[in-house]
Formats: sequence, C-alpha cells, structure tokens
Amino acid sequence: MNNIKVYITNFDDYTGSKELVFSMAKKYCNEFSVERPDKIIRNNHGKPFFSGRDDLFFSLSHSGDYVGIAFSQNNVGFDIQVHRKQNYNRIAKRFFSSSEYSFVEQKGEIAFFDIWSAKESYVKYIGQGLSFGLDNFSVISDGRIKKIVNGVFLTKLDFLKNYSIFVSSECESPILYEILI
Repeated sequence: MNNIKVYITNFDDYTGSKELVFSMAKKYCNEFSVERPDKIIRNNHGKPFFSGRDDLFFSLSHSGDYVGIAFSQNNVGFDIQVHRKQNYNRIAKRFFSSSEYSFVEQKGEIAFFDIWSAKESYVKYIGQGLSFGLDNFSVISDGRIKKIVNGVFLTKLDFLKNYSIFVSSECESPILYEILI
C-alpha cells in the first residue's frame, strides 16, 4: 500500500529544509511504521532523496506563507503555489504549451496557478526539476487538467484558500494531509 501524506506548516517556522524533512519524516515514519531515514543526498538535477532507501520518498515546496512536504513509499512530486498578482498571461505564453496558454486565457489566474503547480509537481516527480522544461509536456486535455501525464497521476488538493497544490505519484492513492500551524 502507498501512503501519501502532505504536511503543511508556516513559512515563518521554516528553519531549513534538512531539519524540516527529518522532523516531518519522523512523524510520517511513526504514523505508517516505516524505518526512519538518516541521510539526504541529491541526484544530478538537484532532486533530494533519502540515501539507500527505496521505500521512502519526499518532495518539498514553499510559497507565500507556507512550506509543505509530501512523503510516500513510492516516488512523489509536490508543489504549492500562492495565488499572487502577476502578469500570468506573459509567463504562460513563455513557459506553457499552446493548449495550456489557451486554457489560461479562457479560465484566468487560478487556472495559471493550477497548471504551474501541476507541472512543477510533475517535474519534481521525474527528478529533473525545471531543467526539464515546462513546455516539453502538457497537463491540459479536452479543456481540463489531466489526471495522468505520461503514466504519472496528478492530484489537486483543495484545502488552502488562495493556493494551488498538486501531488504527482505513480498510482492513484488517497492523499492525507496535516496542517501544522
């Protein structure tokens, strides 16, 4: 069974990524009876992972007032984006596929942040980050955000007002969350 859990805390309480990862990993491991990790390393593209572990994965993101981390027993990508005023059409035109740009033009600002968060969670999942290029794939099909992109499941979480939050995972699993504020 794959247990995916997202922990969200105030960005003001954010002491550093390693400390947060190990603190939240302890909570996750205790809850799901998984052995605790002891070392974080990075792949060639900068994706952090637990050394020597193929049973515990994480993905970290921060935006606005919050920082969040997703844990899973399988690979996971996570992103959180605050909805803030900016020239989202210009950014969408530069970084999104033509279908995504059209979707943003039709649906507006929230659609922009949903697409951005979905795409960022996906590139974190594949371990290449933004170096992969956000215009190399599309998360839009038939006028909506896809549930699956190249075999990866995209799940939107709607529990924080004015934020877009997505989790990418290898299987469709219920996603638990805990807000630690």
